[in-house]
Amino acid sequence: MGLNLKNDTIKVLREALQGSSLEPMCYIVGGSVRDLILGRKVSDYDICVALPQGNQILADYLFSKGFCSHPKKYKKHGLTTCRMNGALLEISQTVKDHKRTGRFAPEIFGNLSEDAFSRDFTVNSLYLRLSDLELLDPTGRGYDDLNNRKLICIKSADLCFKDDPLRMMRAIRFNVDLGFEIAPDMLDFIANHASLLQGVAKDRISDEFKRMMGPSFLLYLQKLINSGLMTALSPTLSRSWEYLAKDLGSAQNIFAIYERVMDYNTIVLFLFWLGLRYQAIEDKQCSCYEDAWKSVTSSLNAIGQILVLSNREKSLLSDLGLVYLYLIAKGLSRVNELPDMQCLAEMFSSHYDQLKQLLRWGRISNWHELGEQELLKQMYDSEDHHSLQAFPYNGNHILPLLKKHDYKYTGLILLLIHLNWLQNNIHNYSDLTEVVNDLVGNPNLSAAWELYRSNPSKAAILWHLSTFKRYHLIIQTESRSRSEEKPDI
Repeated sequence: MGLNLKNDTIKVLREALQGSSLEPMCYIVGGSVRDLILGRKVSDYDICVALPQGNQILADYLFSKGFCSHPKKYKKHGLTTCRMNGALLEISQTVKDHKRTGRFAPEIFGNLSEDAFSRDFTVNSLYLRLSDLELLDPTGRGYDDLNNRKLICIKSADLCFKDDPLRMMRAIRFNVDLGFEIAPDMLDFIANHASLLQGVAKDRISDEFKRMMGPSFLLYLQKLINSGLMTALSPTLSRSWEYLAKDLGSAQNIFAIYERVMDYNTIVLFLFWLGLRYQAIEDKQCSCYEDAWKSVTSSLNAIGQILVLSNREKSLLSDLGLVYLYLIAKGLSRVNELPDMQCLAEMFSSHYDQLKQLLRWGRISNWHELGEQELLKQMYDSEDHHSLQAFPYNGNHILPLLKKHDYKYTGLILLLIHLNWLQNNIHNYSDLTEVVNDLVGNPNLSAAWELYRSNPSKAAILWHLSTFKRYHLIIQTESRSRSEEKPDI
């Protein structure tokens, strides 16, 4: 095992420092050195400078010489970042203390030995001096432990993990990703003190969790659950995994079923589905919209404890979750036989843009009030019309059929015609005429309008994704004039 130094970024760094007073004080350190020795690809480089405020001094020097992008300074963490040769440089000064509690204090500057002994694991305490490319091992254990694939705390497990509890998650990641064996005292501490993770900022938890979101995710998840860390972070997801393993006979069977590549989107959907699936078992059936929404919110909260989601991601998951709970409430099959969330997502995503455009058109109520030409213009001259060009009919085909009925729900009927076509693919004009007549003559249309007005996106998505025929999605509810309850899903 040896250093792979055929690296353009290291070459540029050395050229930039050559002959300067900073040259003998700059080191590549930590995970960057570890990965270079292991022959892994390195795109982010941790650089430390044995000089007070060396992070700012080095970054400003590199920028002034035109070797890097404009530096960004993070005073809270004592870091300065910039980009060089396509790689990210994270520059710090050597310190006495690598604790993550409180704000960074410039007065904790320390020498190289103090910096090394305050780090987390011995395999992360190696330094590559840039002036002569000499590998330094201040703890005297880093290189041997790396060679033997041993993950051992530099200090005691107690001090290491209390300094920064996120290191417990990092230990699991190194175990799976690098194949490092975790020392017994570390495993014991994690098992007994997993709750310390609850005090770590959610964005840091999320960043570490995202590093696990790849092809080996299910193995990461299993390790997090076995260690007790997932129970501390998200009891709902931990319990849901146990239910799933029980359904399938063993946790190992989960791996056999989910053999597809676990990318970010698939993993988010899997976790969300996991929470919803077993919430349905514990809470029985969701018989109304409010019950379903509570379950969806609970599952989103369970994910939110380990992953920071965007508002768009939350909205999409909510729509899919309501579909899933609707299918459970309708008793299409037993809970453990329902399709997974990825299956619904694949059905959903192919027509998502179309559905959004149709929802806008569905808000048009009475074509008489709007005017036929204006309605046609809004529907078929919009910039988004290209997403619906596969639909073989336009307003000139449809509006005359509606006009003879003088029907007030024109906009909604146009929406339902398109959704019906997405599901059943109307192939000829006689079929279209039959569909329009059925829609206009159906007594449940007013209930559909109430459902649509109360929550249009949910109504359309339920309509599109379910395997029911046209009106089975519309649940008879009391008139809104008599009741303030929301319609059933």
